[in-house]
Amino acid sequence: MFTKHYGRNCARIYLIISAQLVYFLIVIFACQEVSPEKEEVDSLEKDGHQISFDSVTFFKKLDRKIKKFKKEGGLFEFAGEVTLDIGHEYIGRYDISHYAEHSNPATLIGYNNTLHSLEIVDWDNQNIVTSLRLDREGPNGMRNVVGVFYHNPDSIFVLSDFHLLLMNINGEIKLNYAINQTATSKLRGIDFSEQILAPGKGRPIYFYGPQNVLIIPTRHTKHDQWVIPEFYESAVCAKVSLEDRNVELLPLYYPEAYRKQCFGFSNKSFFAYNGKKVVVGFSNSPQLISYDLESEMVSSHDCRSMFYKKMAPFTGHTGDETAMVAYVNRYTQYMSLYYNPNKQKYYLMSGFKEEDFPGIKFNLSIINEDFVTLSELTLSPYFPPIGMISTSTGLAFWDYAKSNNEKSIYQIINLDYEPLKPAHW
Repeated sequence: MFTKHYGRNCARIYLIISAQLVYFLIVIFACQEVSPEKEEVDSLEKDGHQISFDSVTFFKKLDRKIKKFKKEGGLFEFAGEVTLDIGHEYIGRYDISHYAEHSNPATLIGYNNTLHSLEIVDWDNQNIVTSLRLDREGPNGMRNVVGVFYHNPDSIFVLSDFHLLLMNINGEIKLNYAINQTATSKLRGIDFSEQILAPGKGRPIYFYGPQNVLIIPTRHTKHDQWVIPEFYESAVCAKVSLEDRNVELLPLYYPEAYRKQCFGFSNKSFFAYNGKKVVVGFSNSPQLISYDLESEMVSSHDCRSMFYKKMAPFTGHTGDETAMVAYVNRYTQYMSLYYNPNKQKYYLMSGFKEEDFPGIKFNLSIINEDFVTLSELTLSPYFPPIGMISTSTGLAFWDYAKSNNEKSIYQIINLDYEPLKPAHW
């Protein structure tokens, strides 16, 4: 059942990725606008030939925009830059990662899928400390990494499609559980023929110390995603006890609309964690749903962005991927959620279309712990949400313009710049 729809889903995933890449390139190139001021003209050639990127001009333009925002009571300011020397051994930008603010110094752990290794980064001192090579075969072998959590140097949780490992910073394996395999797994309380543990990009794992449990996003596998309502009636998250290996599905579900109508590819979930709270969002819904691990209370919070456009149901054929991608791109898509314990705020990322703009724009909502939206910022297309990390000093964006084969560079944005009010690039 786990592989029943693998081929068809791979084709859809490939199309989505391709469409997103096209839109990303449209966003980048659309921003190279012609200005009446000579200094605004960058190195983009207008004759349809070679296109190059002048990072010096880019940062001059960006600096002027920031000064303008501050003068007008803008929303943010730069809080610094983090540069990681990567040479030819590391990558320094990760789709699967965990920023451990509680560690001293603050530690970023990220998965290098090229070398099949975990990179341990001393974030405060801007240094990659070590790289832990992982086995692909053997008793501790794993073919990929879909989730990681750095608790301390002696306890690093690593998940693949079929294994849950606990290891230390020296690479020594302390625990190895088979998962998502009904016949071999020692985990109890879950039927892996119907539901699997499925973290990934935007769906991180979380260790909650007071209960000695791992919080792990799940995915329904018994039914195809187009089977309504069955696919959307299953829980989207589980709690795994490290003491008795019991798995408990948490009462977190898709919004009711998903159980009544089809919304095409706009059916993804994403997660963030705030101490004892698990918070989940969904692609087409402005609702964030929270679950308190202590009180077991479930709450729903309306956090719609100012560009929110409610989706109409998809009425086309689910086998028509082109029509489905075009349909999804007509509406607001909520993409990811980050929590910053130091600032006690959530950052909700969404994408939307505007008639006068050829690509997708990205909107960032700043939300407090009571789930009240404090302000919103439409990001400059120069800052697409690539490799984003919520750090103690602000939100880190991987700087694709300045990074290269030798250095991986992040720009840190302080989103607490006063006064807070809606700002638009």
